[in-house]
Amino acid sequence: MWKKTPLALCIFTLSTAVQAEVQPIFKFGVELGGDSLVETLTEDLNAGGGLYLGAGISITDSDPDALVYRATIGYLFDDIEFTQPSGDASTNAVPLNLGVFKQFDNHEFGLGLAYYIGPSFDISSSNCNTTGCVTIDFDDALGFTLEYNYNFDNSAFVGVKYTNIDYKIEDLTIDASSIGLYIGASFQ
Repeated sequence: MWKKTPLALCIFTLSTAVQAEVQPIFKFGVELGGDSLVETLTEDLNAGGGLYLGAGISITDSDPDALVYRATIGYLFDDIEFTQPSGDASTNAVPLNLGVFKQFDNHEFGLGLAYYIGPSFDISSSNCNTTGCVTIDFDDALGFTLEYNYNFDNSAFVGVKYTNIDYKIEDLTIDASSIGLYIGASFQ
């Protein structure tokens, strides 16, 4: 009897996968938050802030009460320019997000994991010998997300996402947590 259990599990998994709907999704957003890395008179550069561009897949079971599983990968980046001395500073990371969502009519609530690959911070100026130029490549980081989306129809959505994550390198820890506002679309 126990020898048939793995076969039954494989058949169940395959039948569930066949009934599932897989859709590509695209997201664009703005994230705000995190520790301040550079402050100027007009703007700041924060560890968790920036523009986000991403794509991924959304997997929905044919059962309307089922959960939605989503995986996205993107690019989060920001930069500022400053004077006296003249220079610029930037941050970037490649966020990989895995989430589970529950839909209620047009509303969608989710939670998930965020894994940021290669987060880095660069600062340079016209006179690196005097003011110093720095590149910090943080360790990859793991955090969690809470997300709400409003679906206009079966394809377009707007959403807000909270990400709780820290960047670390040796003894230095930087809070890169953020709140993001997003627009996106899925395609059938």
